[in-house]
Amino acid sequence: MISQKKIAQMLNLNQSTVSVALRGESDGGTIKVSPETRQLVLETAQKLGYRQNRYASVLKSGKSRLIAVVHGALSADWIDKTQAVCAAVEESEYLPWNIDFLRYRSRPEALTEKLLDLKAEGVIVASTVYFDLKPLFKAGIPVVALQAPRLRKVPYIGPDKVEGFYQVAKHLVEQGCRRIVVCGSGEPERFVKQLKVTAAEALMGLEECLAEAGIEPPFPPLVMLPRDASEIRRDDYEMGRLLAKEAFKHRPDALMFSNDSSALGGMTACRDAGLRIPEDICVTGFNSERQGEYAWIPLTTVEQPVQAMAHEAVAALVRQIEDPALPRRAHTILHPCRLIPRRSSLRALGRS
Repeated sequence: MISQKKIAQMLNLNQSTVSVALRGESDGGTIKVSPETRQLVLETAQKLGYRQNRYASVLKSGKSRLIAVVHGALSADWIDKTQAVCAAVEESEYLPWNIDFLRYRSRPEALTEKLLDLKAEGVIVASTVYFDLKPLFKAGIPVVALQAPRLRKVPYIGPDKVEGFYQVAKHLVEQGCRRIVVCGSGEPERFVKQLKVTAAEALMGLEECLAEAGIEPPFPPLVMLPRDASEIRRDDYEMGRLLAKEAFKHRPDALMFSNDSSALGGMTACRDAGLRIPEDICVTGFNSERQGEYAWIPLTTVEQPVQAMAHEAVAALVRQIEDPALPRRAHTILHPCRLIPRRSSLRALGRS
């Protein structure tokens, strides 16, 4: 491992000079480093692959440099998002602290206590989790929501799902589909469009597309599981299978799912019912999970800009950490998604 001492020996400099040059500061005025020397040190450090010992920096500064990434990674797409956020945190010279909220689900206040005890400098809420943020705000710890519940005074970064589902619906209409059903997770009693839950965003995208095309839905274009199905919701595949069976009552010609795992479960239900995909019924997912690409019938899906959203969330948080005077306010940044059409909805291919 390349150390500051090694760099100092190679350049015939004092180690304190190298340390100040790498930090880019004057060390309170006791050590002066010329621009030429600083540039030489930086170029040598980069050439040798030098990395700062963050732990030593933490001990010296008294700051943790920790950014907590709170998630509830139950699916492959959330795991990918969490990994992207942690990588972005490291690129920002902070230390990512990956926290699975499910460990604290029975006692959410314990998570808040943990964040305060370990002196996290910032928190990225990267999943649909609920815990008390007031103690964090009181302690001056900034929070950013990444595709999570919209929170007061908290910046929100996420995909433009309404536009993404609009693209899906438009694609289905172009394939000749008219009896399109959104298969949504969640409880019907809690379905409120203003919550921006995925099923609501899917329905808004579908309704916008149908209105634009002058198509009147022949039935309410949404099916959801009953309130007593909470255990089933932990299994996206089974949830998708049951949602599809519920949708079959309307004799749809297309099913729109809020994630790829549920869509794969829905495809199984179609196969069990003797329905051909896509000739008899089209199926689409969301999130571009890897398994959808390799399903027995490759799944049409929507790709979210995971890397861009992760970097945006970390940048927004770091700005607040490094400038505590910035006003805490909620603002929304939505990133465009990309439709990936595959055989599960391409009827021209199905007929060939």
